[in-house]
Amino acid sequence: MATSDIYLPDTDYYELLNALTELDRDPAHPHPLRDRIAEVIGEIGGLWPKSVVSA
Repeated sequence: MATSDIYLPDTDYYELLNALTELDRDPAHPHPLRDRIAEVIGEIGGLWPKSVVSA
């Protein structure tokens, strides 16, 4: 759970929102929707889980 809000620049926020709403929800897609959502959030929003940081 986040301890504080994160505010993206409006252009980044709407780019992220648009990319998420444009994802193909086809269950036959080679990558699960959850993985594609995670990629969009990371690549466009710059939001990644701490587990991706190498120690």
